[in-house]
Amino acid sequence: MFCEEYNLEVSKVKPLIEEYFKQVKKEVSSLNYNRVRIDGIGTLELRQPKVQIRIKKLEKALGLIPPTSFTNYAKYAKIDELKKKLEDRDAEFNKEKKEKLEHKERRWKKS
Repeated sequence: MFCEEYNLEVSKVKPLIEEYFKQVKKEVSSLNYNRVRIDGIGTLELRQPKVQIRIKKLEKALGLIPPTSFTNYAKYAKIDELKKKLEDRDAEFNKEKKEKLEHKERRWKKS
């Protein structure tokens, strides 16, 4: 539809679109930010309750994997790294909530 509208070849546009969404997926799944703004799509946000649930599930999984053998340690390390990233995101959510509350309290004190 887009290609026909602008008289473009699908074979030339498809790789561009695939690469764009590959980069979008990479940025969203990196868990470096709570929100990712993507031109043409909008803002994708993590949700704190879902992050907290995922952290609990990962903690449970870490308890089931003994990091004694080399293969288990690789799995353990990967899960632990993901858990740490999610904990960072959760801490960022808590920091944002605290800042919003402090801002709200300052506003009410002024009036």
